[in-house]
Parts: sequence; C-alpha cells; structure tokens
Amino acid sequence: MKKNDKLVVIVGVIILIVSSIGIFTFQQEPSGAQAAKIDEVFEISGTLTDMPDSIIASDTSPFYPLIATPIAVNYDSLGEQSVIPLYVMNHTKTICKNLLSDVLE
Repeated sequence: MKKNDKLVVIVGVIILIVSSIGIFTFQQEPSGAQAAKIDEVFEISGTLTDMPDSIIASDTSPFYPLIATPIAVNYDSLGEQSVIPLYVMNHTKTICKNLLSDVLE
C-alpha cells in the first residue's frame, strides 16, 4: 500500500509542475471587446416610438407593475418627464372593469 502511495504522489507532483509551466507560458489573445467609458454610459438613451395611452399590468405577480413602471414614467432627451397611467387589474370580470377596458381600447 505504501509503495502505491509514493507513486501517486510523484505522478501528482509531475502533473502540477507540467500544468504550472503551461499556465505561465500561455499567451492569451487580446479580446476584441473594449471596456465602456463612463461618458459612453451616460449617452445611452432610448425612445418609445408609439407611446401608449395607458398600461395595464396583471396582479398575478407583484413584479409585473414594477417591470412596467419604467415605461409608465420615462424621460425624453430634454429631460422632461412623461407619465402615463399604470393600471393593475385582476382577471375577474366586473362591470366596472369592462367599462374601463372599453374606454382604454
């Protein structure tokens, strides 16, 4: 048993030496991607081509209204704020909801 232990340790040390030589001699190719500069980050913007009159989010998950909030409240390139109504509705049919959905459509 002790004879095999020495052999395993010697093979392990040889593998570590060979792999460390490979790691230190490896030349990595320069990547084509460059890091973004802070000025470029501040210049990122987007525009909504068709601004909806209102947004209806489902109440099945509390995250749906949070996801829709940046669409409901946004800013244009001049820094002016645009706010549209954000409705959170459940899926049960009521007379008021039918009237509201008719008005919104």
